[in-house]
Amino acid sequence: MVSLLPVAIMTQYSGAAKNFKLRNDNSRNLSDMASRFVEHARGILLLKSFPENGYFREQLMQSAERFEQSGRAESKNGAWQIAKFFIPFEL
Repeated sequence: MVSLLPVAIMTQYSGAAKNFKLRNDNSRNLSDMASRFVEHARGILLLKSFPENGYFREQLMQSAERFEQSGRAESKNGAWQIAKFFIPFEL
């Protein structure tokens, strides 16, 4: 009988590596969004350049969207990593 253990270990390792990358991307996007929000909320952007308020607001919105997308990707990957080992037991 052929053992599926090596396949399962390789799959788990590749999934963990992808999850590690997604977690780092999500953390980077969170810190970017938080720093832009603090700049916007405290009015630091007014000190930087007064006429470019729209630019900084747009940058804040884009960083929030990037954080949302990376958070969803991390969640989907985590759910898939768990589901691919439990689905065969459910069938």
